[in-house]
Amino acid sequence: TGSQLGNAQNTVYQTDVFEKYGDEADAEIARIIAENAGPNAKQVSSANVQATKPAHG
Repeated sequence: TGSQLGNAQNTVYQTDVFEKYGDEADAEIARIIAENAGPNAKQVSSANVQATKPAHG
């Protein structure tokens, strides 16, 4: 019934196993984009990339 659903436990799992690779991956992606973007491409700083990262919940 409704009261049983309201009392149910919500289990949440989270892992940070790959968190240490995030900065390395961002740098590698930026390097690849810079190599392929051409001379008129606008450069994006890593600070801008960090600011647009989605939040993980």
